[in-house]
Amino acid sequence: MLWTSGMFASGLGDYLLATVVILAVAVPVENISGSARFAISAVVTQGAGAASALVAAHFASLVPNSWGLDLHGHLIEDPLSWVIGTLLAATAAMPTLWRRRIRMVALVFLVTTALFAGHLQDVTRLCAAVIGLALGPVLFGRHGRTATLGGTIREQRTLVALVVAASVLGPMLAALSPHAIGPLSALRELFNQVPYTARELVDVCSDPTLRGECRKGREALRLSGFGPVVANLMPAVVLLVGAEGLRRGRRAAWLLVTWGHVALIAAAAASVVVRVTERDETRSLVYGVHRHGSLYQELAPLSALLAVLIVLLATHRLFDVRAPRGTYRRVWLGTVAAGAAALVVYVAVGSLLADGFDRDPGPVTLLRDFVHRLVPPVYLQLFEPPVLPLTTPATVLFEWVGTTVWIVFALLMLRSFMIPVLGHSPTDEQRVRALLRSPGGSSLSWMITWPGNSYWFSDDGAHTIAYRVYSGIALTTGDPVGDPATRAEAVDAFAAHCQRSGWTPCFYSVGEELAAIARDHGWSCVQVAEETVIDLPDLAFKGKKFQDVRTSLNRASKQGIEHAGPPSPMPPCR
Repeated sequence: MLWTSGMFASGLGDYLLATVVILAVAVPVENISGSARFAISAVVTQGAGAASALVAAHFASLVPNSWGLDLHGHLIEDPLSWVIGTLLAATAAMPTLWRRRIRMVALVFLVTTALFAGHLQDVTRLCAAVIGLALGPVLFGRHGRTATLGGTIREQRTLVALVVAASVLGPMLAALSPHAIGPLSALRELFNQVPYTARELVDVCSDPTLRGECRKGREALRLSGFGPVVANLMPAVVLLVGAEGLRRGRRAAWLLVTWGHVALIAAAAASVVVRVTERDETRSLVYGVHRHGSLYQELAPLSALLAVLIVLLATHRLFDVRAPRGTYRRVWLGTVAAGAAALVVYVAVGSLLADGFDRDPGPVTLLRDFVHRLVPPVYLQLFEPPVLPLTTPATVLFEWVGTTVWIVFALLMLRSFMIPVLGHSPTDEQRVRALLRSPGGSSLSWMITWPGNSYWFSDDGAHTIAYRVYSGIALTTGDPVGDPATRAEAVDAFAAHCQRSGWTPCFYSVGEELAAIARDHGWSCVQVAEETVIDLPDLAFKGKKFQDVRTSLNRASKQGIEHAGPPSPMPPCR
């Protein structure tokens, strides 16, 4: 039945996983929703989700592809569907930020598993989540949305980054699941391996009549083993680094991911052309499409890459944060230096290990083959390898020299995305001190003159905020300095500046007035201390508790010690 299928699992491991998820997710969700709403959402999302999945499987079988046919051979035994459904329904009662985060992460993950793994339970979970989203406002009502400082640009960037990350991790998910049947599971062919030994291949290639088998064997050998799998994954790793840059709003990350998808689309299109032209001409193409879904399997990955590229092009205005001048010159110089070092090592060590290859390589051959070492093996299927390794040392050199360059490039790009984009000029401190004199700030505003602070100024120059960026957090130093009447507008403008720069704003050491502004905009506030203001003219150390203080003051007066002025500011914490 539609409902009883959510009470069982397919094995002991699935029962243990379901128990952990129910305790970690379903129990807190019930506390948020209440028992009645929780029970209603569980029953509705489980039944309607399972029914919707069966309908989706029926319509998928009407289209010529193998996925729809495979779905009809599966059973639904999954308690996670109603857990996910209740979670998505309960997001309607959550604060704005948590609602967006849970919905984005859950939906991206569920769509990815449905497209790549593609089992009926994956489709059921996605359907239950969508029904939970629609059911939530009905159960909890449409609560008024509080304004969020800085708008939603951060959430939009995060959503695009999640889409890119999902498109990258999807093929890996399909590769790790040997039974993946999803419409995009054909992308796992990038990671498939065919076990061939180099010694056996030498014997095959020595026979002129087996030239075709020799070519296929060489291609399979280049794709087998741990090293080629890692090399094939390196473009995905670079795109994941680019997704982190997209989350921070970096323009360079958008260029990296966009051109990376253009390159992948070109490679996928070339693969489609090659595989279609290599088919047996006596076989009906229409038969191949309708019965085996071969053309569908070729075009589905290409369509997924095109969809992500369209998303990137449509959202290019979100990514306008540029790194400090000279950042990417250092990235390219570091990558070129790593490539030059890898070239020297490949030619020098490869010449010393000449006996470890299937033929004598020679420096010229190794130099010509080095370009191939920089390309993932899956994209070298149209090129004949000049040499193949036979021994372990030669194999390590052959497979990892190019991967090392990719790793260096990925690390340098990741570091470039973490460099704060800070603007500072010699005149900033003068403007800050002028605002401190008029109209002035709070009793703690003197801290904004600490060395190492960066300054933000409002468009009209009437407000300034001092801050420092650590791990993507823009940590302020005290309240804004400027006209108190327009402080709320200044706070909102600074938060928007942080969002555009890819930071999370955090106001520290502020008064109750700014805390009230933050609460009105949906922020959370935590009291870390309480300032004590002493009226010095009326200060008198009277009573028994201040006996030691009076003694010290009297002794200082007899010794002629006088107070020369206010104490100097305390140095900043390091």
